[in-house]
Amino acid sequence: MRIVVTGGSGFIGQALVVELERAGHEVLAADVRTADGLAGLSKCVDVLDVEQLKLAFGGADVVCHLAGPVLETARSDPFWSARLQLSGTLNVLDACRTAGVPKLMLASSFYVYDGLPAEGIVNESSRLDPSRMELFGSLKVAAEQLVLGYARKFGLKFVIMRFGSAYGWGEGSNLVQAFLKAGLEGRVLDVWGRGLRSNQYTYVDDIAAGCVAALDVDNDTFNLVSPDEMATGELASLLCRRFGFDMRLLVDKREGADFPYMSSRKAVRQLGWLTTPVEQALERLVDQRPPSTRRAPEGAGRGPGAGDGYVPEAPSAATQR
Repeated sequence: MRIVVTGGSGFIGQALVVELERAGHEVLAADVRTADGLAGLSKCVDVLDVEQLKLAFGGADVVCHLAGPVLETARSDPFWSARLQLSGTLNVLDACRTAGVPKLMLASSFYVYDGLPAEGIVNESSRLDPSRMELFGSLKVAAEQLVLGYARKFGLKFVIMRFGSAYGWGEGSNLVQAFLKAGLEGRVLDVWGRGLRSNQYTYVDDIAAGCVAALDVDNDTFNLVSPDEMATGELASLLCRRFGFDMRLLVDKREGADFPYMSSRKAVRQLGWLTTPVEQALERLVDQRPPSTRRAPEGAGRGPGAGDGYVPEAPSAATQR
């Protein structure tokens, strides 16, 4: 199939482009910038320009729409984030309609479950509450509704993928990467609060594989969220045991609220989706670490007290909020 990936130069987008190409598809990464690792597969396309989208979508069998704001941008610049997510999704939908693209895959997020009781279990059929969720989650819910509306009116086939908290190397803002980078550079892993906030960290390559598996499914929604829960303190402790890192608790830092447990049973059963255990993925990521990620030379960058066990601290991880 010929598949266009908007946001194809982004963190998850690059992983998806690689996985699609590996599966034998003809892939175009459509983004406002091109990625070094996608030579010959990318084209500069702005989702806020519907005419550019129409040209890029010509002859496509599926469009995978991943372009949109990240969580931190939604928090810091809500106006731009809303414009990018809502106008961008509308443009993608209308370009699909006019270019004759029969199917759209929408990248949504586990943040659609924000605000629901943390002690509960949710799945794709759970009732959502946009009035209680962060703007980022509300924008994802709105994008899903736009897709459903176009599907009803114009017969567009779709599949909605609710991504879990993705981790891996790249430009994504994820706690696993932040901890790995800090530890490999000889810095302390700063854990906010008591490190009790739990998350279902999901390996980015697993998300990409789940999207490829969903290409054969029409008009459905799937959680691509790892079934394994892990608290931030537990993650830091695991990294310290496996790789000799150091950690500390910043008890004055407020931890983010927990989410309900998000079931991926539907993806496992209907897509045959498999997830990589965190320990195995961490080993893989350490083997794949970028050249810039290395321990500082002995004594380098140390302030007063060098030689007395001082270790440079890691920057605070916004992903713990």
